[in-house]
Amino acid sequence: MLNKPLSSLGHTWSYRRAMYRNMLTSLIKYGRIETTVTKAKELCRIADKVITFGKHGGNNDRIQASRVLQETKMTLPKVFGELAERYRDRSGGYTRLVRTGWRRGDHAPMAVVEFIGGEQDLLLQTTVKTLAQKQHEMRRNELSQQEGIWSFIFQRNSTGDSTQSPSVRVVDLVLSCPDQLVSPDKPLAKRDFIVRKRGEKGLYRLKRSIEKVLRNQGITPDQLQAEVDKEMALMQAE
Repeated sequence: MLNKPLSSLGHTWSYRRAMYRNMLTSLIKYGRIETTVTKAKELCRIADKVITFGKHGGNNDRIQASRVLQETKMTLPKVFGELAERYRDRSGGYTRLVRTGWRRGDHAPMAVVEFIGGEQDLLLQTTVKTLAQKQHEMRRNELSQQEGIWSFIFQRNSTGDSTQSPSVRVVDLVLSCPDQLVSPDKPLAKRDFIVRKRGEKGLYRLKRSIEKVLRNQGITPDQLQAEVDKEMALMQAE
């Protein structure tokens, strides 16, 4: 598998092969690593192929995987056991690449590579934090005083008395919200129209993120809401 052409990265073939073996072994051990975007793209391709070997589970597949992996006494059982079972019903795309910025010094673009659906899933963490922030603002009744996309969504769940904080389940509200919202009663200025469209786009992306988290993690909206409540409790404690 590593005999196929890889990005040169200014190194010899033997150096690149050893580097990708080390990176792949670390990814399987820890579930997440950070590297440059170029290396991350190549690593995702190799990791997806190794997981496919694990799903097949044959002797030849085990031999092929052992040629790529290091610390085989630990990595092979995990590939052919835990990871293969996790992605049994998934046809591909077992890794996720998330850009994290630029490295200090040479300004190289950096990215995090992780297995989808792990205990420390980055998409789950970011989604929970975003939902907790929205719910915290709703509890403080700040959005009901503004004219914006979120106030339009959440006002239907608020009580008749605007001084009281609405009883909210932010996960249910976002999932039940339509992708295209109705037009406001009064015409909007160009600035307000742009703000509204950006809000609709952000809501759509947040809704898709929640659906991906529920599908990849195999959890229910109630369990996700429980994680949001825990995160909001930590925010309030700070």
